[in-house]
Amino acid sequence: TSEKKFNNLNKQDFINIIDNSQINNEPLPSGEEKKNNTTTHTGGAVSIKRKEYIGRKNKHQGNIAELIVINFIESNKIKEITEYFQNKEFQINWKSGAAKEIMDDKNHNYDCSQTEDSVGYDIELVSESKKMYIEVKSSSQSDCSFYMSANELDKAKSLSNLNERYRVIFVSNLNINDPNSSPKVTFIDAPITDAFDAIPIQYNIIYKDKKNS
Repeated sequence: TSEKKFNNLNKQDFINIIDNSQINNEPLPSGEEKKNNTTTHTGGAVSIKRKEYIGRKNKHQGNIAELIVINFIESNKIKEITEYFQNKEFQINWKSGAAKEIMDDKNHNYDCSQTEDSVGYDIELVSESKKMYIEVKSSSQSDCSFYMSANELDKAKSLSNLNERYRVIFVSNLNINDPNSSPKVTFIDAPITDAFDAIPIQYNIIYKDKKNS
């Protein structure tokens, strides 16, 4: 396989971060409301470049977090998933675009042939009788606070069937600039409306043409 670099990390750095990752069995600290400080009111080149850099950094972090979670699922390290499927086999479908961006080799036990970022989750687990949809969120810190799209939140709220669950896996303490980073992986075993408060911070504002209304 190639030594393709991802941000400042090469393949060995990936392996180190995955090996250093641990399941977190301790209660998560309460999250704090995020402030949207990336908004700019000018077209200055510095502001735009800064915003683009933050976007790339967040994407890199999210992709690495998904890779960590995929490896944990493949290795049966997340007991809540094993228990949900009653120790039976299930198919792992990595749906997000990260699956094709981050992986070069073919030696894996999951399917990434049908990636689609618009489905509202990152990973789909399927057995003969049950499904679980996993949304992976991450942070360089320990407090559990993150952004979700309206599509992700709608998908999470729509699944109330006992045989279909939507769960968040939170990867904390993930520093993508440090190959010795020791992330912690927390499976949040509750419906999203029970475990989290959702605070709207942005709206799509569309001008109304009163002449045609």
